Amino acid sequence: MLKYEASSFQELYDIVCTIKKAYFRNDAEVWFRGQGCSHYGLEPSLFRVSNGIDREKEIYDTYVKFADRIELAKSDEWLNLVNMQHHGIPTRLLDWTDNLGVALYFAVTSRDKDRPMSVFVMNPRELNVLSHVNDIPDFPNNPMGLSYIGNYVNRPPLQYPIAIKCNYVNERIWAQRGMFTLHGGKKGTGIITAAELNEINIYKIDILPDAVDSIINYFAVSGINHYTLFPDIQGIARYINGLLF
Repeated sequence: MLKYEASSFQELYDIVCTIKKAYFRNDAEVWFRGQGCSHYGLEPSLFRVSNGIDREKEIYDTYVKFADRIELAKSDEWLNLVNMQHHGIPTRLLDWTDNLGVALYFAVTSRDKDRPMSVFVMNPRELNVLSHVNDIPDFPNNPMGLSYIGNYVNRPPLQYPIAIKCNYVNERIWAQRGMFTLHGGKKGTGIITAAELNEINIYKIDILPDAVDSIINYFAVSGINHYTLFPDIQGIARYINGLLF
């Protein structure tokens, strides 16, 4: 995987443009993921929880039981999984977006002070080639005919991550231009390995602490804030609190 380094928003923007021009076709989709620490890999939260894979069905069933009581449970298991992900419950989904500013916002707001952040740049169609998927599935329309419980919980899942869309099933996903990678693989190894990264279009940009001020200035002029990305009561509260303190 090729790596780059940026010390300002302008440098970051220039690097993204260079990557896109050099390695992406003009009509290729470009997805981004921002992370608060450059040492983190591309690993979903379920794989970072102790015994997460072993408890996956328990986590899902518990969510559905409680969500049903407040009329949030869905009949489609993929919709439930997406809603779990966006409310912080461990899943085998990893968040991506097709908006660079959104990815940067999540990197900056989760950063470790004085440590580099990172943004990953990915060609989702190239990722799906590893699983012999020629398109980007749009869940819950689910053109691949996959069942979350049947294909990922009850039997060994597909080996490689798959880039998927989710038809903007809630307001947060719409606001964040949310996309996902759905991770499979053997227990505890459902990440994209270094060897696989060399086969597909994924690039990492480390963002130095010196870049934070210029990125925050970019948020201010582009209207990116917690409310615009979380258009609900939690987003409103955090936005107002940020104005006050």
